[in-house]
Amino acid sequence: MAEKSDHFMMEFKGPAKQFVALVGDVGGAIRYELNKKMKKINDEKDSYYLETYYYSAKYGLKTFSALRDVTREFDAHNTSLMCMFVGYKSIDHLKDAKKVADAIKADTRVVVIDSLELCPEAEKVEEFASKNEFEVVYLHPNQQQRLDAESVSEKVGVDRLIETMEVCNWPWRVVNAFSRGPRSSFIDKQEGDILELNVKEDYVIEGATADSLMRNYKQWFNRTSDAKIPAPQHAERVHLSPDSPTTTEGTTNPDDVSISVDIDLVCTKNQEEKKSCEGKAKKQKSASAKHVKKD
Repeated sequence: MAEKSDHFMMEFKGPAKQFVALVGDVGGAIRYELNKKMKKINDEKDSYYLETYYYSAKYGLKTFSALRDVTREFDAHNTSLMCMFVGYKSIDHLKDAKKVADAIKADTRVVVIDSLELCPEAEKVEEFASKNEFEVVYLHPNQQQRLDAESVSEKVGVDRLIETMEVCNWPWRVVNAFSRGPRSSFIDKQEGDILELNVKEDYVIEGATADSLMRNYKQWFNRTSDAKIPAPQHAERVHLSPDSPTTTEGTTNPDDVSISVDIDLVCTKNQEEKKSCEGKAKKQKSASAKHVKKD
């Protein structure tokens, strides 16, 4: 079990504010595998944390035997269930899961299948998932699935489940990307507690928090010899309908109904430096040309 990092930023008091909803985990196989990989906060029951390059987040894990229990929990307490894992039972069960995921506004929805060999209708499940904003993850992938994933640098099994949590749009998280030093010094502490940000899609950081971020960025910039923030890339698989015009006519290859999109987020500072360097190079080349012509 992973221990809590000394630099873990999400040391907030009180229970978790956001949760993974684990539904229909008959026998507890999904939770068993997750507990091997998830980073647990040892002194808080069912509390875990994520710590990526870009953000940290604390979350809880709630298990439900039936979909109706998820809806009741959400309606009764307005619980933030941003990520939902559903143990596969049937296509009809998945249709109900889609309604529940929409109702609770789950950002990440995953149907978990034990193995390809134990799911004869896997093709129908994947077709339904691609049309209804679900991802299919096989908890115990076979050798061929592992090799196929490795060839395109994708994760499988419980590692992919953890990855789906990392890309979930958690409302409560703290931005990490500005510093690679000790993270505990990244955000100012207020009365001994680490500042927690409710970062939504349209959230704008301003005031004292923005000032704190800028101060720490300057400190990082001054102590880093090659002070350039890397340009992060996010690859997303976009599923198309089988009758899409991009589908190769007369084929049933699943690769024909999906494309991969790479989005480059380029640091403006790096671009400005690049333009500046290119401009200097042009001036030097021009000066050299004049000098040769004069000689």
